[in-house]
Amino acid sequence: MDRSKNHALDFFIKHTNYSSNQISRIEPIHNGFTNLSYLIETSDQQKYQVRFALNSELVNRVNEYQVITLLKNDLFIYFDQATGDCIKKWIVGHEVDYFDQTRLENLAKAIKKIHQVQVGNCSILPIDYYKGIENAKLAMRHKRLYLSLINKYRDLPKHLTHSDLNAHNILVDEYNQIHLIDFEWSRINNAYFDLANMARESLSLEQAYYLVDCYGGLDLKIFNEFLIISCLFALIWTYNMQQTDKIIAYRKDVEKRLAYYLESFVVNL
Repeated sequence: MDRSKNHALDFFIKHTNYSSNQISRIEPIHNGFTNLSYLIETSDQQKYQVRFALNSELVNRVNEYQVITLLKNDLFIYFDQATGDCIKKWIVGHEVDYFDQTRLENLAKAIKKIHQVQVGNCSILPIDYYKGIENAKLAMRHKRLYLSLINKYRDLPKHLTHSDLNAHNILVDEYNQIHLIDFEWSRINNAYFDLANMARESLSLEQAYYLVDCYGGLDLKIFNEFLIISCLFALIWTYNMQQTDKIIAYRKDVEKRLAYYLESFVVNL
């Protein structure tokens, strides 16, 4: 499918009340593993994001839409559940570039707010820790460790979670308020995974422990073991993606994190 700048413009005009002569600027802003986005500015000084979904065979876009609806997210003005292509209002802010205590405190609040959403009868997908494991070239000791830890914590309380927290999915505004974005991997999961994935991707251990403390009510030993789980979960994911240079480089980074955590913690099975 054509996902060029011209296609983004045509897509935006088709699904809004703007005409082509009301568009003052359009530029690419993000090219990730599962999304390609453009910023569009209009003559009335409004800003929007056009997002084209990538690898939708791996991402359940209906589930994403259900999560957005559950969160009462009013940023989206158009969402195609079949493709995941969408248009949403621009959030004034930028990708988080560093974490101090204030930002970590606000991040903990933002994460907890999602975890406290009442799911009710919504059919949000549960996390599948085993998906794609047959394709993953994990060391046997790592596979055994992963399966043992997943089984050990299978009965932890479940919540709505983001399940893909990292600095690229977090915006910060001028008041240091945190805005979580990109919910395509959201699942019913436990709180530990969200914080551990965030830590694995973007935080030092010192920052991670402060985040856990700010969140409150979590066991640090369990969190440490979820740091290992999150690494192995990410490694499994990489083996189920197209093996591009970007994916392979990402896998190597995850392997380094895993080695660091395994050296740092005593895992009790």
